[in-house]
Amino acid sequence: LNFASQKKNLIITDSLSKYYAMNLDNGQIIWEKNHNVSFISNIKIDDDKFYVIDANNIVYCFSLIDGSKIWEFKTEFELVKSQKKLSIVFDNEKIYFNNSIGNLYSLDKKNGNLIWVTYTKDTDNFLQSFLLKTSKLNMNNDNLYFSNNQNSFFSVDKNSGFVNWKQNINSEIKPVIIENLIFSISSEGLLFILEKNSGKILRIT
Repeated sequence: LNFASQKKNLIITDSLSKYYAMNLDNGQIIWEKNHNVSFISNIKIDDDKFYVIDANNIVYCFSLIDGSKIWEFKTEFELVKSQKKLSIVFDNEKIYFNNSIGNLYSLDKKNGNLIWVTYTKDTDNFLQSFLLKTSKLNMNNDNLYFSNNQNSFFSVDKNSGFVNWKQNINSEIKPVIIENLIFSISSEGLLFILEKNSGKILRIT
């Protein structure tokens, strides 16, 4: 189950390809919908709508009021359905998300039109793509930060999709940003401290 709440509403997606809204005061189901495949991302609520990604790598914008579909956007299709947990963030005009193949997208929030896509994979090998695990996105000022378990840590300009810098850090944990420093823990248990603007590694513990 995945959860997200706003005021008195709780939005839920499950592994049985359903999504529904519940009243937090009394536990009553407000609406319930069936989907064709399971959802594999966090839920992001934005005013009267919310965003979510399914196992076919399709991102949806649904109405918070009745659960109806507002728009959808299809990314690359994988024959073998992925169960990787994907990440969505948004600002005033756009949403940003990564799909199970590892690519990063920016869409217009109003209509779901593509603004840019950044390809972050170094290989087209199916096995490596299937085993890919990407951290949650961290949006800080005008940049997006994320890493994966295939030795890649990225800083990407959220307005253009250009890669500002890339470091060789093997991590699927969401990076933490404090002022001009980035903290990340690798899959090997190493603490990395980076300079945010340049990506320079300042310390490894």
